[in-house]
Amino acid sequence: ESKLRSTFALRKRLSEAKIRPNEYHHRIIYGAYLALAQTLQRADRLGEARAFVDQVLREDKTLEKEWAGPALRLEKADILFKMRDVPGALALATEIIRKDPDGRWGFLAKDKMKKWGESGASVRFTPEQMMTAADSSMDRDQFRDALRDLRRCIEACRTEAEKQKYQASAYYKMGQCFQAMQRTYEAACAYEKVFTRFPKDPNAPKACYEAVRCYNVEFALSGDKRDDEQKEKFLTLLANTWPRDPAARNLKYVQAEKVEKTGDLKGAAELYRQVGEDAEAYESALVAQGYCYYADAA
Repeated sequence: ESKLRSTFALRKRLSEAKIRPNEYHHRIIYGAYLALAQTLQRADRLGEARAFVDQVLREDKTLEKEWAGPALRLEKADILFKMRDVPGALALATEIIRKDPDGRWGFLAKDKMKKWGESGASVRFTPEQMMTAADSSMDRDQFRDALRDLRRCIEACRTEAEKQKYQASAYYKMGQCFQAMQRTYEAACAYEKVFTRFPKDPNAPKACYEAVRCYNVEFALSGDKRDDEQKEKFLTLLANTWPRDPAARNLKYVQAEKVEKTGDLKGAAELYRQVGEDAEAYESALVAQGYCYYADAA
C-alpha cells in the first residue's frame, strides 16, 4: 500500500521538473490508482476504498477522458455492492453502460451486474438492468443465461408502462434464444406471446412470421398436420393484420415451400419468383426457384 501511494508523487515530481506527463507516466499513475483501490477492497477496508476512489475522481481531472475513469467508477460500483449499497452500485453500473453502451466498459459493467445477480444476494434489479444483462449473454451466445435474465426482466415489471416497454421485447428475444438452441416449439410459444399480448409492438408482425417459420420446421420434421394448421393460422393472421409490414413480404416464400412439398415444382418455382427483393427471404427464394425449375425440367 505504501509503495502504491508513493507512486502518486510522480505527477508532482514531473511538475517540479517541468516535464509534461506522457502516456507511460499516466499508465503508471492510473495503474497505481486502480491497484490501490483493489488492494483496499480485498483487505475488506471498503469505506477507505470508496473514499479513495471518490477523492481520486474528484481531484484528478485527467481521468474524465482516460480509460482509468470508467475503470475506477466500475471498481467503486463493486465496492458499493459489497457494502450492501445495492441501489448505488446498480445506478453507477447503469451510468457506465449508458455512456459506453457498445464499448469495453459498458460490456464489463453488464458482466458485473450479471455476476451480482448470480451471487445469491437479495438484489432487486429493474427490468432495464435485466434486459441489459440478457443482451450481454446473447452477445456471447450464452442463450441459457440470457433466457434466465429475460424471465427475470419480465418478472421485474411492476407497472403497466414497464410491461409495455420491456415484456414484448423480452418475449421476442426469448424466441430468438430458443431458435438458436433449436427448440422451435418453445420459440414459437415465446413469439406467439409477442403478437397476441402486444399486437401494436413493432416486433409483433416479425414475431408472427418467426412463429410461422418455427411451425414450418416442425411440420417438415414431424409431418404432424397440427403443426401445418398452426403455420397456416399464423400465415393468415400475418396477411390480414399486418399486410404492409416487411415481414408479410415473406409470405410467398412460405407458400412456395408448402407447394414444393406436394411435388408441384413448377408451381412452387412460380411462387418463389413472386418473392420481392425487399423480402428477407429473397435470396433464398432465388436459389429455391432455380432448383425447382431445374428439377422440374429434369
